[in-house]
Amino acid sequence: MHGLSFRKPNESEDFERIAKVVNESWAADGIDAVRTADELEKNFANPIDFNPKEDCLIVQAGTEIIGFSEVTSQEKLDGEFRYWHYPHLLPGFRFGNLRRTMITWNEERIRTIAAARTNARRQFIEVYANTKERNDWKELIVETGYVPTWYLFEMVRSNLEKIPDYPFPDGVETRPVRNEDLRKIWNAAKDALKDQRDSTKEKWNDEGFEKSTSSPGHDPRLWQIAWHGDQVVGGVLNYIDTDENESLGRKWGHTEEIFVVRPWRKKGVARALIARSLRVIRDHGMEKATLDVDTENPSGALGLYKALGYEVERQFTFYHKELR
Repeated sequence: MHGLSFRKPNESEDFERIAKVVNESWAADGIDAVRTADELEKNFANPIDFNPKEDCLIVQAGTEIIGFSEVTSQEKLDGEFRYWHYPHLLPGFRFGNLRRTMITWNEERIRTIAAARTNARRQFIEVYANTKERNDWKELIVETGYVPTWYLFEMVRSNLEKIPDYPFPDGVETRPVRNEDLRKIWNAAKDALKDQRDSTKEKWNDEGFEKSTSSPGHDPRLWQIAWHGDQVVGGVLNYIDTDENESLGRKWGHTEEIFVVRPWRKKGVARALIARSLRVIRDHGMEKATLDVDTENPSGALGLYKALGYEVERQFTFYHKELR
């Protein structure tokens, strides 16, 4: 391709153009996510699971940024390492072998990182794709040797009227979240969600806590936390992504990070918390509520979400290669 070049990001100069590439690439791949320049800037300034100077690559055609590759590294709580990558590429440049070349660069970078972790229990390269969308990305994943391992549903409750009211068990209540409650809630969620596929040391360590509580979507006023005395019983850490809503032209709220501590499971706590969360999302002007769920969630959450009016909007397939 004429005028094609590869380079590392020049952070302050590139964030707006990188965000544009990422968002257009995701849209072409059937992924309704949005990344902003501000988010990129914060991630580069305080990286948790990647090295901005080594793990990112920009692809240019002349002076135009047309692609952006990124690699992240996460350690599972059981000592297993996962390496995620995504070769973002504008739809108009998806011909020839350019995206395959980007995959090769990502994998070589991952193998370099993985080679230094001689004591790792197991190590995997992971990617994901919209299951139902016909797109070149999903086809390329399979062609380059990735195999499907698990599936995730994006679920949406399209109507936020007539939300039922479910009672808590005796002695359980909700109350406004105070700043001094944040760490206790965080610790309860970490323990309750430790068996989930996305539970990693990077997500739940001190740096992860600081990143979460300083993110643009962090608004504990939206949270619903169940207490029994001074003990956290469960919670839903709801959030509204204003940038995402504006970019996609919608009014959705996220009823995410749903957890119940083990002694209180199967007692109706999650049902009551989610119903309250839906009303909070509605009362903040949202028209729909969404959440993601592993189709093999060990707590059987899928049935509960369907009973509460959520329906499957999209399905994603996660693929991996094991590093030997």
